[in-house]
Amino acid sequence: MHTFYIFIDIYIWNKSETLLLLYLYKENEAMFNSGKMKQHLCWEEISKKMTEKGHNISAKKCCTKFQTLKRTYKQIKDHNNKSGNERKTWEYFEAMDELFGSKPWIEATAVAGSHLNKIDETDDEPSSKKQKIKKGT
Repeated sequence: MHTFYIFIDIYIWNKSETLLLLYLYKENEAMFNSGKMKQHLCWEEISKKMTEKGHNISAKKCCTKFQTLKRTYKQIKDHNNKSGNERKTWEYFEAMDELFGSKPWIEATAVAGSHLNKIDETDDEPSSKKQKIKKGT
């Protein structure tokens, strides 16, 4: 019998590391948005700065964490923008809102039917019925 071990590389971020990631992103946002530098190189730069601050976290882990933060922020923002929903809170909401609150991809979602005009469904013409004609053979 053979024994196989699977090692899963999971990193649990603490609050100070997460806030540092958000701070470094904000500080380097122009680098991400310029189009002059590939995204993975931007994350390499963020990873390097994280390491300089004593947090040895790879570029891939920084990118993945950031995408997860964005996804959570968008879900909460969409939830809170729907009328009748109880407001959700999140420890990183304010920091994320400062970064992304005015971005086009985060604009309020429209609730279906909430802004539509009522259509008059009355019809003066009687409805016509089609009859199926059976052909004899």
